[in-house]
Amino acid sequence: MGLALLAIVTIRVGALFGAGTQLDGYLVGVAAPSLFLSLLATAIPSYITPKLSVLAPREASRRAGEWALFIFLSTAIVAAVIIAARTPIISVLAPGLSKESSQIAARVLAIYALSIPSTLAASAYAAYGFANGRVWTNGVSTGVYGAVWLGLLFIPAFTHSVSSVSFACVIATQIQLLVAFLCSSSRVHRPWPRWRMPAYPWVPLLAIAGVVVNVAVGKANIILDPMLGSLSGKGDVSLLVYATRFTILIVAVCGQGPSLTVLSGRTSADDRKNPLAIAALASTALIAAGIATAVAIAFEPLARIILGHGQFTQHSAAEVGRLVEDYAPAIVLMTIAWSLEATLYSMGVTWRLVLLSLPGLTVNIALSLLLLPAVGIEARPIAVTAAMLLYVVLLSRYLSNMKDGFDVARALPKQKIIELVALVALVSGISRLGGNALEIPPAVWAATALGFAGVIVLVATRSWLRDQSLPRPSVAGEPSGSTL
Repeated sequence: MGLALLAIVTIRVGALFGAGTQLDGYLVGVAAPSLFLSLLATAIPSYITPKLSVLAPREASRRAGEWALFIFLSTAIVAAVIIAARTPIISVLAPGLSKESSQIAARVLAIYALSIPSTLAASAYAAYGFANGRVWTNGVSTGVYGAVWLGLLFIPAFTHSVSSVSFACVIATQIQLLVAFLCSSSRVHRPWPRWRMPAYPWVPLLAIAGVVVNVAVGKANIILDPMLGSLSGKGDVSLLVYATRFTILIVAVCGQGPSLTVLSGRTSADDRKNPLAIAALASTALIAAGIATAVAIAFEPLARIILGHGQFTQHSAAEVGRLVEDYAPAIVLMTIAWSLEATLYSMGVTWRLVLLSLPGLTVNIALSLLLLPAVGIEARPIAVTAAMLLYVVLLSRYLSNMKDGFDVARALPKQKIIELVALVALVSGISRLGGNALEIPPAVWAATALGFAGVIVLVATRSWLRDQSLPRPSVAGEPSGSTL
C-alpha cells in the first residue's frame, strides 16, 4: 500500500507539471537524495534485522532505539553536506540539463534533503518491527507517509511549484517517523531513542558500508537515468525515471516479502544457515516470472490511463509503458538477485557482494553509452537486463560454493516456472486479443490480464510451497511491509 501511494504521488506530480522543464528539474533534484535514501533504507534493515531477531525482546528494543537516534543524527550531518553542495551535485548528476531546470533541481535537492534523517530513522524502527514480529511497521508507516504527501498535493499551497511539492514531502516524513515508532512498539517494550556509542563502532559501520556500496551499485539506475536522459533529449529524463520507478515498484511487489522473510530467518547468532532461503528464492522466482510475463504483454495501456492526465500526454505515457514492458526480463532477474542478496546478508556476507556487483555495473554503463546513440532511451532496458543477468549468475555461483550455501540452480522450480510463464502468457494474450476484438477499452483488458496473472501466481506459489512442505514466506498481496 505504501509503495502504491508513493507511485500515485509521482503520478500526481507528473499530472501537475507534465514532461518538461519543471518535471525534469524536479526528478533530477530528487535523484541524489532518493538514491541515498534508497541505499540506506535497504542497507539498514538488511544489517539490523538479522541482528535484532536473535536478541531477547528487552535488549532488542534498547538496541533499536540506539540505532534510530544514531542514524538520525549521523544522516542529519549528511543532509547538511548535500544542501551545501547542491549546485555542484546537480552539475555532475545531469550535465546536459538546461540552466532553468538546473536551478529548479538545486532548490528541490536542498528541500528534499531535509527529509533524509527522519526517513532513515523510521527504517530503523521498521527493521525492529520486522525482527519482533510486527511486520506491518514499515508498510503502515510508509502508507501514512504516502497518504499525507498525496493529500497535501491537493492543497493549492503545495502545488504551485515543484519546490512546494518537496516541502510537502518533508512534512510527511516527520509523520512517518512517529508512526514507525508507534507501530514497532509493544505495550511492554518501546524503542525509545537513546544514545550509546558502541565499543567498536567501526565494526557495524564497516558492515553497513559494505551493504550501502553494494546497494549503490544495484541501484545505479536512479543516477544513470537522469544522466543519460539529460544527454538524450528534452523530456527523456522524465520518461526514463517514470519507467524505472514503475519497474522498481513491480520488483518490490514481487520480491519484498520473501527477501524480508529471509533477513529474519536465522534462529541463532552462532549459526549462519538460513532455513527459509530456498523457500524464499523459489517463491520470488515464481512470483516474478508470472507478473513480469503479464507486464511484458499488457502494461502499456495501464501506463496510458495511469500517467496520461493533465500536462503528461498520452504519447509520453505510452512511451513509459513500452519502456516498462521492455524491462520485463530485468524484473525477474532483479527480484531473484534481491532474494539471493538477502540470503547472503543474513549469513553475514557484505563486502564480497560489492565485488560481485561491480562487473554488472560496468556492463550497465558500457552498454547504455554504446547503444544510446543507436536506439535512444530503449538502450536502458537492454543494458539493465544484461547487467542483472551477469549479477545473478555471479551471486548463484558464489552461494553455491559457500560452505553453508546451496545449489541455486537446483533450488529454482524450473519446470513450474516454465508452466507458469506459459499459462500467464496465454491468459494475457487472450485478454489482449479478445479485448481488442470486442473493442473493450485497452486499460480494462490490461487490468484483467494483470489480475488473472496475480491469481495464477498466488495459486502456483502456494501449491509449490505446500508440495515441498516448506515454510511459506509472504507473497505478493500479503502484508509484508515496504521499503522506500
